Amino acid sequence: MIGFSLVLAAIVALPPADATDRVSRVVPLADGAPIHVDATVADVTIVGSNRPDVLVEIVRRAPTAADLSSYPVVIGQRDGALHITVLQTPINGEPGRDANLKTEIAITAPATAKFESVRVFEGRVRVTSERHAVMAELGAGEVLGALSLAGGPRRASIETLSRCRLLRLGRDGFHRLAANDPPVAARLLENIAREAARRADAALAARMRADSEG
Repeated sequence: MIGFSLVLAAIVALPPADATDRVSRVVPLADGAPIHVDATVADVTIVGSNRPDVLVEIVRRAPTAADLSSYPVVIGQRDGALHITVLQTPINGEPGRDANLKTEIAITAPATAKFESVRVFEGRVRVTSERHAVMAELGAGEVLGALSLAGGPRRASIETLSRCRLLRLGRDGFHRLAANDPPVAARLLENIAREAARRADAALAARMRADSEG
């Protein structure tokens, strides 16, 4: 007698892979035109280059393809400025804050480009220069780009490594802050002084290395 064994194969529905889409666009940038970046949950990389225009590359990742419609990509000129926006749609009148709706934004712009605002609800920031890998990693309560309040040019790139909340302060806002809250303004001035000293030290060290090698 020949015995038979019955093998039952259970078919298990695996969860679908995250839906992903990509947007790549080259946008002309007029001299002096500011750039605004607004995103909800995003990793943002800003790189200075010699190109005259702006290359914007955006990758969105969501649990399903339908979720991608919850945070549309908007890239365009408005009121003389370039706006790059990937914000989650409000829910019941409240801003969307779904951590599963993620965005990666890479912006390659002229080194002289003026980023008027970069607002990311969640993320982390890495500051790099064109010549060096990493200048600093900033945490809660720290300030980046303080030297620009004194009219200094932007010489570093900014990359978010994880979720962060950023607050932008322009020169006009700084003047109002100085009038209304001098202690806070004094702390920002200390940041400017430290940044200027750090750059002077770095320039002197580079000059000494060049002299010793020459």
